[in-house]
Amino acid sequence: MVLASTHWYVPALVCLLFAVVVYPVLRLFEGRPAYASLFQERSGGEVRKSLVLLFGSTAALIALYWGALDSEKTVVAAILAWGLGDMTAALVGKRYGRHKLRLSLADPNKSREGSGAMYGVALVAAFLVLLLWGTDGTKALTAALLGAAAATCTEAVTRNGYDTVTTPWAAAVVIWAVCL
Repeated sequence: MVLASTHWYVPALVCLLFAVVVYPVLRLFEGRPAYASLFQERSGGEVRKSLVLLFGSTAALIALYWGALDSEKTVVAAILAWGLGDMTAALVGKRYGRHKLRLSLADPNKSREGSGAMYGVALVAAFLVLLLWGTDGTKALTAALLGAAAATCTEAVTRNGYDTVTTPWAAAVVIWAVCL
């Protein structure tokens, strides 16, 4: 949406509109067998909550980093670093996650294997976005290294599905600060 738009408020409003339209639809179908076969919820309303968090947070990221700070690349780099990294962490962690993170703040379900996969994918995603956006190579690499680290650490300590909000924001703060 960001790449297809010329103004920041269009994708921000689309995110909000999507959440407003889909939320009641999900609520309507919750509890039906077809719904349960599509989603594996750990608690009631988890998909609805995640929807609101994801699209509300994305709209806010777009409004701040593209709308107020004129850094469209920060939005794209942070969202791809989080999205691709988190997806890879979940897949790798579930399949190969043998060594749980033994840090006091870390979610006990997170593994070193999943976190390593998250870091690697987030690093590559952020670096490629920044490089393709015309950022100097050294600055792009520094922002990607630090942004991926911030995203990975934040994802490791965030619980109850709130990493949908915290992780892209952590990546965005660092990427934007380095790319100033």
